[in-house]
Amino acid sequence: MVIKNIYRLGLLYIFLFVFLTQTDAEVLNDSTINELIKVGLPVVIVETEGGIEPTYEDVDAQEGCLGGSIRNATKEPGRVVVKDTAGVIYDSGYFVEDESGMTVKVRGNWSARRPKKPYRIKLQKKADLLGRGDKHFNDKKWLLLPFFDLNEMIGLKVSELMEMEWTPQFRFVNLVFNGDFRGLYLLMEAVERNTDCRINVKKSGFLVELDPYWWNEPVYVPSSVELPLNYTFKYPDDEDVTEEQMSYIGQVLLEAESAMEDSTGLYEQKIDVESFARWMLAHDILGNTDGAGSNIFLSKYDDTDASLLKMPCLWDYEAIMKSEEWDDMHGRYYFQRLFNNSDSTFTNCYRELWEQNKDRVFSELLAFLKDYLASDIRKAVDASIKLNNNRWARYTYKLSLSAKFISQARNYFTNRKEWLDHAIRDLNTSDIVSCQESPNLNGSYYTLQGIRVSHPTRGVYIKGGKKMVVR
Repeated sequence: MVIKNIYRLGLLYIFLFVFLTQTDAEVLNDSTINELIKVGLPVVIVETEGGIEPTYEDVDAQEGCLGGSIRNATKEPGRVVVKDTAGVIYDSGYFVEDESGMTVKVRGNWSARRPKKPYRIKLQKKADLLGRGDKHFNDKKWLLLPFFDLNEMIGLKVSELMEMEWTPQFRFVNLVFNGDFRGLYLLMEAVERNTDCRINVKKSGFLVELDPYWWNEPVYVPSSVELPLNYTFKYPDDEDVTEEQMSYIGQVLLEAESAMEDSTGLYEQKIDVESFARWMLAHDILGNTDGAGSNIFLSKYDDTDASLLKMPCLWDYEAIMKSEEWDDMHGRYYFQRLFNNSDSTFTNCYRELWEQNKDRVFSELLAFLKDYLASDIRKAVDASIKLNNNRWARYTYKLSLSAKFISQARNYFTNRKEWLDHAIRDLNTSDIVSCQESPNLNGSYYTLQGIRVSHPTRGVYIKGGKKMVVR
């Protein structure tokens, strides 16, 4: 029986390989889509009216800002269907405004410029595209993110193990867009306010992002954390936010930033310290080297003083498992201020979270990676990777099969735990005193975490050494 199943899978793969790789944009019919479903992953079928491809314009950052992005992304109406081996998981129907169907557009910043595009789907009626059988998970906004490696799966698992307030759920899928096989994707929940199943924020609260791409958004509020970053809106929507709300949100955020720099413990009245510490520790476990500042989300439940700022979720795992020292966020943004603050509440909370969670998180993560290798999902993902690589053969990003990637990940996290255990034990702020102007120490300026910087103007000394912590 096993040999027969392997033989059948081999014939199926040969059929799909020949069919799907004849051209870059071969139109798939229903029978071919059904064969694709047999690979083992759900298939998402997106059909726009008239087969029109969503378009956008590239835009580069203005002087003094970061990055490149897109602008004027078109929203194309159409239909989305999700199928697996059991049948239809979801069918939006054809587009009728406020009744059925969906709109789809290209999303992202630099990622949108790649040939394999990320997409945002907005349904006309709330539904659960992941097919969990519970209306509790219904929402209008969903993402189709290109699969490049298993980083997203690993990052989301760490988010779950670190018990973040919300961890987005996803499924590996194969995407067929207007009859064209686009390859392996992740169908995922978007970062949105949803009091039932996503980020729990009341109508009087807000959800914002500390965003390097603020210059490409219609509205934003300023930040003092690290230029050139400012805050953009996830909730309220850009078109709905009022001047009064912007004034209130801007004041709350700037007061919190100022309190983090103050040495009198005021930040405990402005931020949920454990939420910030949990977010930073999760990043340190993951070893992210991308500290550009995007994908840092803050939420406030309502507009009362009792509601503190939180960091509810992690996002974007493209650069994880690369740092051999601290995560790039560790000495930046809010955390530069919090780790260097003479009020050690945050540092103590961070250290306590490590001691409480380190053994469980790493043991469960390693077990999860081992189980993934033995799973049917892994087999289906690897088969889809092969089809994906042939679909995008003319481009440079060839995906790796699971076994090699998971082996590297297991080695990384085994070593990561040992490094963090020593580094966090040695993390000590008790020998820090304030100063206003930094002396000339022959250019030897460092953050508390040992990251060298140049020409700081303000900071604190470390007693007994020729190093200085910069703010």
